[in-house]
Amino acid sequence: LFIIFLLGFSLNANSEEKIAILNMEFLMEKSLAGKSIKKQLEDIRKKDIEIFKKKETQIKEEDKKLIAQKNVLSAEDFKKKINELREKFRKYNNEKLEKMNLLNNKKNSSIKTLIKEINPILKEFANVNKITIIIDKRYAILVKNELDITEDVLKILDKKIKKINLK
Repeated sequence: LFIIFLLGFSLNANSEEKIAILNMEFLMEKSLAGKSIKKQLEDIRKKDIEIFKKKETQIKEEDKKLIAQKNVLSAEDFKKKINELREKFRKYNNEKLEKMNLLNNKKNSSIKTLIKEINPILKEFANVNKITIIIDKRYAILVKNELDITEDVLKILDKKIKKINLK
């Protein structure tokens, strides 16, 4: 039993473990799929900002009109209109927060989808190149440039996946 243990230990010590480094953040930013996600999110964000600027301007205009009418309206009507405006502003803030959360969820979902698409590419790349371990660059302190497979994986990723649609 002791000899089998030593034999197993020596076999593991002699086997060469090939390690590679991958910059996932770079893949997310520079791949065609990552760029498509970023562009779609930015387009949605710009459209949302435009919509909310219009609504905010409208609420501010109503506020100015109400202040101008303060001396004309009865105290009860003024208070009623103030409460209506506050409610409108509260709904505006809730809607804005909801849209931001929705956009964040779309971002997270699309990143998960991209990672799911990258994983089989990494497995195949590792098998072909006899790589045992792939480590994300952000978890490595000091690495030789020869171990970095990011550019090679980026080329494969760009050939296989050009766009990921937001869900």
